[in-house]
Amino acid sequence: MFRRLLIVCIVSALTGCADIYPPDQVQQPTMIGVVNYGRHTSLLLPDAQSNVTEWCYGDWSFCAEGNRGIHVELGAVLLPTEAALGRRQFGAPIDSPGVRYLLEGYTITKITVERTRVEALSSELTARFNNRADEARYAPDFDMYFVPAGEAYGLWSTCNNAMAKWLRALGCEVIGCTQTGDFVIHDP
Repeated sequence: MFRRLLIVCIVSALTGCADIYPPDQVQQPTMIGVVNYGRHTSLLLPDAQSNVTEWCYGDWSFCAEGNRGIHVELGAVLLPTEAALGRRQFGAPIDSPGVRYLLEGYTITKITVERTRVEALSSELTARFNNRADEARYAPDFDMYFVPAGEAYGLWSTCNNAMAKWLRALGCEVIGCTQTGDFVIHDP
């Protein structure tokens, strides 16, 4: 009985969506992308030449080591585990045929934000990645390199929570449940 009640409580907490409101006033508009892989999301940030880097956050065992199975997924959410920061550099703009081809079948939602905020977040993520670059591990399932994020991954610190945090850093307002990748992007 207790287990059923616990499952109902967890499912209730994880349902719903988060509303994302992009900034309505930007001086130097820059397009970013939110990639929805289903239960997982990642962020596309352009550099000064408009070449896109994909950033993601996840469980080290699942993302970097390729461990799969319900026990790994539930364990990662219910028990704090090592988090991973992932990076994939495309070397092309967000709207390029190559980026669209590599992300074919997944939803890419484009959002316009302030250039200085993109530069600041990109610099922060790059520094975090480079500080652990000697521990980088290539994950063919993601076609991405992962480094230990230096923090715990768990129920309140998932890829979707990281996405919400990153979107806030980019000037977006995020309202609602960020446990799932069910983001609804509104017009500014």
